[in-house]
Amino acid sequence: MGGDDSDIDCQLEKETVIVEATRSTKPKNATHWSVRSMARHQGVSSSAVQRIWKAYPLQPHRVKHFKFSTDPEFVSKVRDIVGLYHDFAGFSKINTGKW
Repeated sequence: MGGDDSDIDCQLEKETVIVEATRSTKPKNATHWSVRSMARHQGVSSSAVQRIWKAYPLQPHRVKHFKFSTDPEFVSKVRDIVGLYHDFAGFSKINTGKW
């Protein structure tokens, strides 16, 4: 029976590592973990990651926090869009030379 206890301990430890990694890290070149990327990173099957995420209601693909844009042209782009909605006719005249 000692082998069974160590297997359970190992599984619980791996589960803890996966939960913590999902909550506090992100993969290189991605915004969040996918089941497959986490499975590859942790050396377990995708179904194991799915079971763990379901047990701990983890959904890293659902963002709950506002994120700031890192686009250096962000302010200019927002002004263009807001200007379009506020004064479509005037905005069209300025930007297209028509009307």
